[in-house]
Amino acid sequence: MIVNYEWDWDNNGTFDQTGASVNHTFDMAGTYNVQFRVTDDEGATDVLDTPLVITITPAQTGYTWDGEIEAILHSTCSPCHVNNSSGGVNLTTYQTMLDSDVVVPGQPMSSKLYTEIYQGKHLATPTSGELDMIYQWIEDGALEN
Repeated sequence: MIVNYEWDWDNNGTFDQTGASVNHTFDMAGTYNVQFRVTDDEGATDVLDTPLVITITPAQTGYTWDGEIEAILHSTCSPCHVNNSSGGVNLTTYQTMLDSDVVVPGQPMSSKLYTEIYQGKHLATPTSGELDMIYQWIEDGALEN
């Protein structure tokens, strides 16, 4: 009989929470690997061969280029990507952003605009809240207005 259930929310080898029925909140959209261990009434333990993969996406909010995204990108990225095309990316207008081919509407994880910032490959970085907004905007179809 299983007597203990343990959850390692960040898959770092330290089990963070116990219980058969637990709740956990992730602070940011993304993909998380979660490890799980059980112990039976004889003291034997077992862990998953492969951690659980959990993907968290922000709730749909209706962000638009004209409403929120342009301001975020211009405040964060304007030195390199507004009125020029650093790295082939021009964020001056909605159309130049699309022409730069860095957004795949509906697919944030295939969009260079999101993945480069998320993976820390970009010098200028929006806040985690702003990054969530960019993710959701792309997920919702990268609408202009």
